[in-house]
Amino acid sequence: MRKFSIRFLAVSLFLVIGIFCLEIVLIGVDWIRDGELISPLEKVRMKLNTNQVDGNVLISGNGEECRWLDMFRSHPYVMYAKRASGDCSDHNINRQGFVGPDYPVEKLDKTFTILVTGGSVAESLMVGDRVTPLETILNREYRMDGFAGFRVIVGAMAASRQPSAMILMALYSRILHGYISLDGFNEFELINSPGSRMAGHPADPFVMQGISNTLDVGKYLFARCDELLLRTQLKSTMAMKLRGFYYVTQAFRDLCRVSAARMAARSFDDSHYMSYFTFPAEVRDLEFQRRFNSAQFLQYIRTTSAIAKANGIKELHIVQPVPAFKKVLHEEERRRVQDLSYGPLYKKMAQEWMALNAEGVPVVNMAGLFDDTQAAVFVDRIHLSNEGKEVLLAKIVETLVAQWGLKRK
Repeated sequence: MRKFSIRFLAVSLFLVIGIFCLEIVLIGVDWIRDGELISPLEKVRMKLNTNQVDGNVLISGNGEECRWLDMFRSHPYVMYAKRASGDCSDHNINRQGFVGPDYPVEKLDKTFTILVTGGSVAESLMVGDRVTPLETILNREYRMDGFAGFRVIVGAMAASRQPSAMILMALYSRILHGYISLDGFNEFELINSPGSRMAGHPADPFVMQGISNTLDVGKYLFARCDELLLRTQLKSTMAMKLRGFYYVTQAFRDLCRVSAARMAARSFDDSHYMSYFTFPAEVRDLEFQRRFNSAQFLQYIRTTSAIAKANGIKELHIVQPVPAFKKVLHEEERRRVQDLSYGPLYKKMAQEWMALNAEGVPVVNMAGLFDDTQAAVFVDRIHLSNEGKEVLLAKIVETLVAQWGLKRK
């Protein structure tokens, strides 16, 4: 028994010394690689989409502990929307599956009804208790001739991109007086890195895809593996102080993600729903794919605008701000925004969208809205702090006054 105890203590001491030495080595590696010492937990958070953190990794719904992906359900036209009720539902979701008030059934005669579309930046901008912040500002400070007030409804959704907005415009144009899109970054992803995906390729936020065959099931399971490890990292605050624990869990997360991506790449055959919007096998030229997607997104905007004009709807298409144009990044932003080399290509896309003004499509470029801002307004590679949202919202209202003829009360 005594010999066993001595051996156990020796092994334990050896392990402790080994872990200590490994930590010292990893600290040195991270210091050289990052240029500063960033905690493992901060490393995880820096790589996350804002919609996956700050309370959304675990969502309490009716006493249940839920995952971020559990908020969503399939949608017959725009692929997915949010649950309005029941376990794991998000807060303040309407019958249509979007944040904010329900869409009216009929066109409101005395209330100027505006639909706001876009991705997670637009969605987060419209989050309020019962009505959207934009509706609150408009009803408090402005008026529109011939109307008693404003109603703002939302069609924005995390990861959404055109043609979802075009489809929503077609579905609900009969009840609208105004339309605002806040787009750009999600569309840009298919321009910058098409990966054989054509414009129109459904937004596939990794674990929200429908399951139509066994390959989808495999991808789904690997994505769940990644998501489970992510939750483990975020909840294991003590263990995450060890860089060894971070690197081991991160290695398994990478394995799960790579496996899911490879399954997705192999699944683009005629039986898979994603194949409807993938380039033919012989179309592999990156520049061709970029030009095609750029032109197709422009066409989606033109068609959206045509639907608006046919129904007498005032419209505004906004190129959303990005940190690539911010002249001085706050230290906190610099650690979070990641690679900014996409700037020139994003600028080119914004210029192409702005050229639609010559065709009568009202586009406003807010890509560089924060270029001279000293404060930290980006909380990750695209999403805004509360201060940033206030600035963006004020700019949108200012633009509506100039283009739609809103008047101060």
